[in-house]
Amino acid sequence: MLWDNSTRGLDSATAISFCRSIKDGLALNRSVACVAIYQAPQPAYDLFDKVIVLYEGRSIYFGNAQKAKEFFVNMGFHCADQQTTPDFLTGLTSVLERRPRKGYEKQVPRTPKEFEVAWKASPEYKALKLELSQYEEKYPLHGELLETFKAGQRARQSKHTWVH
Repeated sequence: MLWDNSTRGLDSATAISFCRSIKDGLALNRSVACVAIYQAPQPAYDLFDKVIVLYEGRSIYFGNAQKAKEFFVNMGFHCADQQTTPDFLTGLTSVLERRPRKGYEKQVPRTPKEFEVAWKASPEYKALKLELSQYEEKYPLHGELLETFKAGQRARQSKHTWVH
């Protein structure tokens, strides 16, 4: 499933409830959802396993949602005590919002390209690449599981009688 800005106009409690419903449905159906949420409340963010941070079309982080904040703090950025993780992450893509920690002013990335380069040079990115290659090895795009799935789909379709 793909959801884009599906919590727009919802109050915080309803947005959290919506995200919880998505997660519960995914568990029941053993499926996956990609959800873009703007101004996500922290409890809604905490429901997600993975997060991707995009900066002008460039991926600057993809991985464990609970480790994303730490990744950027370790890079040298400051997250205010009262700032939520989703606000911190989206703020990184704004020159007006992101703040380097003291002593890191000249070391942190500034442009989308610099952020992307830093991400791709990170141990977290290397671990992600390994995780993806292991997944692709276990579930190849054109492997036996795909053929089994196609056969099951054909069998289900042949059982239906189409009336015009």
